[in-house]
Amino acid sequence: MESLSIQRWLAVIIFLICTSAFADDTNDPFQEIVAKYRAANPKPRLSEEAHKFKVQAELAVQENQFDKAVELYGKALRIAPWWPTGHFDRAVIMGETKEYWDAIREMKRYLLLVPDAPDAHAAQDQIYQWEGLADEVLVNGNGIPRARIDLRVKAATAQGQQDSPELRKAVREDMINLEVTAQEAVKTGLDKNPDVIPQTALADQSVLVSAFVQAYLKKYLQEYNKEEQQKEIERVITTLRANFTGGADSIFIPQARVDLRVKIAASQGQADTPELRKAIREDMIRLEVLAQEGKKIGLDKDPGVIQQTALADQSVLVSALVKDYLKNHPISDDQLKQEYERTSNLGNKEYNARHILVKTEAEAREIIDQLGKNGDFEKLAKEKSKDAGSAEHGGSLGWAAPNNFVSPFSNALTKLKKDEYTKDPVETQFGWHVIKLDDVRPLKVPPLADVKPKIQQRLQQQSIQEYIANLRSKAKIEYYKQQP
Repeated sequence: MESLSIQRWLAVIIFLICTSAFADDTNDPFQEIVAKYRAANPKPRLSEEAHKFKVQAELAVQENQFDKAVELYGKALRIAPWWPTGHFDRAVIMGETKEYWDAIREMKRYLLLVPDAPDAHAAQDQIYQWEGLADEVLVNGNGIPRARIDLRVKAATAQGQQDSPELRKAVREDMINLEVTAQEAVKTGLDKNPDVIPQTALADQSVLVSAFVQAYLKKYLQEYNKEEQQKEIERVITTLRANFTGGADSIFIPQARVDLRVKIAASQGQADTPELRKAIREDMIRLEVLAQEGKKIGLDKDPGVIQQTALADQSVLVSALVKDYLKNHPISDDQLKQEYERTSNLGNKEYNARHILVKTEAEAREIIDQLGKNGDFEKLAKEKSKDAGSAEHGGSLGWAAPNNFVSPFSNALTKLKKDEYTKDPVETQFGWHVIKLDDVRPLKVPPLADVKPKIQQRLQQQSIQEYIANLRSKAKIEYYKQQP
């Protein structure tokens, strides 16, 4: 169960694309300063007092007193807010001290003042880098960088979701949940748990190996088919093992990692045998030589790999905390019985429905018009629906009792006849729906013994959600402005 709850939050990918969500504020009073400066001919010169602060700021930089330098440049800019070099130099210092949002603001002001500067492209590139490094939100003082959010967004778009403000907000909120849960795991000492340490090591190794393989394929093997690529990777592994200092037999694989892999294999039905352990150790040697080669070429310093590793580590911690919580808060037989009785009272029918979810009523009405012209519901669902989970299945929601849906949806569904669809859009908190009824049948309530595992899983999921919601309610969450 815990793997399902974690999977909802995590999607780790190899390559990182940094995107900018900033837009200039046309009501910014700085725009008036920009207009006057651009129109001035000749350009104004620094006053003696502003020049004094400039010289003092440069001295502070030489003495590595960066906070003082930022303050002195600020004093000069309060006197001469039109001074381009002051904004540029202040931005660079702020970037060095990881005050990324402030650095972005100052560099943008520099570009507003001198958009045709010889270093304008380099300055814009620096902004892009800072945007990728900047924290989008702080959780109890720990930052969630935008680059990490971009990773999750790219993973979602790779699965067919559209990159939108709504998606980014949902990803950010999920990552806040992940962060508060991981922090609680550290607080309870799970990061030092003997079972968790090898899991983290294996997760980090997996990220590095994936990065190395992807980089190697991209550089050398793009034109190869999959079989040829696999053969070449095998050749690389053989070469790396042969060249390993001390020989392949000297490659150290911690026993705790081997034991963990054996435990995972045993949970999948394999017997713990000497042959299994030998095969696992052989596989782990292969992974280790690839991971070490990845480090040798600097992939562990790659910004994308760093963020992937952070996500992988969080995944391990969250999984450990969920497992620990469920162990200490088991679902009782009384809870199972009460939930069974509640869900058994769902009426005498269940419905096999499809839906297409869109953002606006106008979109929903356009889809209804297309259906009226013999449009294919399943095809439209795949093309138009924002519910990615059902869209890939033609909008199918499977068999369910009406009470499983929110009221507006269930009310509209139960009024339909087989093969009918709603002629008016249905609004819920999720958006606007077009609903189609494929079939209806009598609801058969299975005995408790048959559904006990599913009910237990559902109650565990609810328990975990409440636990995380409680952790989040106690957390200090600070959102950074999107427009510095």
